[in-house]
Amino acid sequence: MTKQNFIEAVYEIAFGDDAINRDFSQREVLDRLRTFAYNDLKWTEHVDEENHSYMKQYGYKKYDVDNL
Repeated sequence: MTKQNFIEAVYEIAFGDDAINRDFSQREVLDRLRTFAYNDLKWTEHVDEENHSYMKQYGYKKYDVDNL
């Protein structure tokens, strides 16, 4: 993977298909990725008993106590 391919892939993760050609700045891309990471962290850190079966169903092995 070239550096340019990596950058294009990161832009697409942040903003979707062909994002590299849609005039997003590098700062906007980083801010979007940080938002994704922050929201994921909030979600996974606050799992409680009510969410246990949901998390297990969607493959979060960390919460699959049947496989311990």
